[in-house]
Amino acid sequence: MFEICPACGKYSDGMLVEQGKIRCPACGNAAPFVQRPQFFLTGASGVGKSTAARILFDTRKEYVTLECDILWRDFFNTPQDGYADFRDTWLRLAANVSQYGKSAVLCGCVTPEQIQARPRKRYFSELHFIGVVCSEEEMARRMAKRGFEPAHAAASGEFNRWMREEGPASGIETIDATRLTPEETARRIHALILSHLPQ
Repeated sequence: MFEICPACGKYSDGMLVEQGKIRCPACGNAAPFVQRPQFFLTGASGVGKSTAARILFDTRKEYVTLECDILWRDFFNTPQDGYADFRDTWLRLAANVSQYGKSAVLCGCVTPEQIQARPRKRYFSELHFIGVVCSEEEMARRMAKRGFEPAHAAASGEFNRWMREEGPASGIETIDATRLTPEETARRIHALILSHLPQ
């Protein structure tokens, strides 16, 4: 809603964010705007992030946990630009959640570079990426149990391997869920989130 100026009525994706205000580039009107830390819960399919996210959704009220797949449509499938429209859709939604004084935790397969490339990252005070990973053996067991198609299993295994090896250097705080229950995984995610929330 904040990308439509309440004064002149014009839409702009270039709204200026400055010191607790959002300013219309067309007419200069400034309105109150809350910037909060923004969280991304990422990991390969089958690693357990969505199960942990559901636990957080059901039990934690300090932030709003949302599963990104609920808005997925085929027209968002644009890997050539880092799924730009899909990322922008969620950043706009999360920024609206921030206006209620709570951070959003977006659960889905994402990398920091896909978010850092989006101009709407300016709507948040900080960006935090939490990645759930597991061992290759455990990953293979979980994918077999869920009956993943070979191509899906291979892609998920590759992403899990990348996150284990390169995730921390890319700005992702990883949680190894190989030997954790879903509840234990959720508790560790919760603790990380709380460590970044303003007191």
